Amino acid sequence: MLLRLMVLWVSLAALGLAEVSSASGKHHGEEKVHSNVETKSDVHGEVDPMKMYQRMLKKKRLDMTAAVRSLAAVKDNAQRKSMVDELVTSMHSVIAAGKTAIETAKFDAHSQQFPIDEVLRDHVAGVLENTPFLYEFALYYPKLVKKLYKIPNFADDIKWAYVFVHDFGVYDEETLKMLDLAGQELLVIPRRGDFVNPYDKLSLREQMQWEAVEAAKAEKEAKKQAARMDAKSKKKVDKGPRISKGEL
Repeated sequence: MLLRLMVLWVSLAALGLAEVSSASGKHHGEEKVHSNVETKSDVHGEVDPMKMYQRMLKKKRLDMTAAVRSLAAVKDNAQRKSMVDELVTSMHSVIAAGKTAIETAKFDAHSQQFPIDEVLRDHVAGVLENTPFLYEFALYYPKLVKKLYKIPNFADDIKWAYVFVHDFGVYDEETLKMLDLAGQELLVIPRRGDFVNPYDKLSLREQMQWEAVEAAKAEKEAKKQAARMDAKSKKKVDKGPRISKGEL
């Protein structure tokens, strides 16, 4: 699947959102890494292919994060939604295909090594690269991503991918923290009591607006209550003492 990310980068480039290298170009250097990653080092013991791949992936992750953030600059909400739908759907397709191939081959992610078979190796790389990309979209655009749960097997596939990539163990600390937060956002893992998604600007803004409205309502109701109590007090004072019939 050498073209697995092409549609993603092309779609972003079409909007002028990101200056990123196309992953369709046989992963310049990445393919060479994949070709020999079945061993921890080369003949001289000087090269660790997995570390090379980690460095490549870390750089690619920077490009992906920039692409996700760039979509926020799109003023047209409908256009932004369309882009997110297209990108996340494409990423899910890559993950779903990878899941099928990996499960069919009974590949064990705990090996933390790429398989020898080139096709399977590419499927593994596709899952490793698209999973954090998709989850990062879920942090910035959670409502849009959650609407895609209507796609058959979407929820199951991204949960499977979450477990697979953690078992493979190739990500840096920053990516793992992002995945943890996104996993809570999507309820792939339980939310902790202190969970807050600081990247979901829309929801945070809506929450602040709701809290402001509720505070205004409470203040208005308190003023009404105070006014009613004040009116009752005045009525009692206005009536003054009364003389009973027996006193007349």
